[in-house]
Amino acid sequence: MRWLIIFLALFLLIILQAAFNSLLVTFGSVNLLLIFATLTAIFGGEKELGVTLIISALMLDFASGLPDGLLAISLILSIVMVRLSVAWFFSTENDFKIMLGSVGAATIVFVVLTWLVNQIFQIFHLAYEFQLGFLLGKKVWADMLLNLLFTYPIMYYYFFLQKVIKEKHGSV
Repeated sequence: MRWLIIFLALFLLIILQAAFNSLLVTFGSVNLLLIFATLTAIFGGEKELGVTLIISALMLDFASGLPDGLLAISLILSIVMVRLSVAWFFSTENDFKIMLGSVGAATIVFVVLTWLVNQIFQIFHLAYEFQLGFLLGKKVWADMLLNLLFTYPIMYYYFFLQKVIKEKHGSV
């Protein structure tokens, strides 16, 4: 039941992400699943993080229209990097500055890894044409700003889901 709740929560986020991105098409794009996965990397357990990453990666890949695996590999690697850096350098207390820094760093790393994985995909003629100047210039900052603006509501959504799961199962 816990995994079904997480799946439905992530499914709702991908729908909201598509709706927001269709409205913000000229400015940038928000990645709600990246924010949720970052919060899970900071506050969740390893099993919860693994399930969240797999479901989020598959949903991003299916919804993106890009070559399969491009966003999944980028998401998984960027969240693993966030998890390791938070575990090594920071405490996992509910510190809003650590959450914002982690979401900002995850956004930058995700965009850079998307470009790098795309370069690897070019070897197999599966690549998508990214304009490097736009991707690493205006886009990364616009995406980071949007992700930072949506961090607070997604944080409340994350803690609400933890409360619901705890009520249903007794532990998170």
